[in-house]
Amino acid sequence: MTTLEAARQGIVTELMCQAAAAEGIAAETLRARIAEGTAVICRNRRHSHGTPLAVGLGLRTKVNANIGTSRDDTSIDKELEKARVAVAAGADALMDLSTGGPVDEIRRAVIAETNACIGSVPLYQAALDTVIRQQKAIVDMTVDDIFAGVIKHLDDGVDFITCTAG
Repeated sequence: MTTLEAARQGIVTELMCQAAAAEGIAAETLRARIAEGTAVICRNRRHSHGTPLAVGLGLRTKVNANIGTSRDDTSIDKELEKARVAVAAGADALMDLSTGGPVDEIRRAVIAETNACIGSVPLYQAALDTVIRQQKAIVDMTVDDIFAGVIKHLDDGVDFITCTAG
């Protein structure tokens, strides 16, 4: 059962309790907001040590730190250091915007390194896989390529994704 399904059935889950406690609100309040679609909890069960992060109506503002490699700087160690510094400075979430180097390894390392909520842009993955790995033009990227990027990121444990590049 998904969190949304549980919320709509009036069930308060342990995940809701954890996220509500971090927000300083009653778990029932969070459950009701999830049920009505005004709040969500970002947490992928594959990010087993990740902290559930509630986002939505009446919840505190979250701090997101962007990290990520480029074609010119592909150091995993630098990305892990950025992640550590961002979390130590109070970031609630990290957005991996890697576009160069071993992006799969980088994403997995960041997920393994921190309990912060991790986001990504699978469209970047799809573009890299199309151009670099498949040796095709970006205009030849298909919907299946995009969904493959989404699935890869979710399977790795990313807690939330955005499908826009901006």
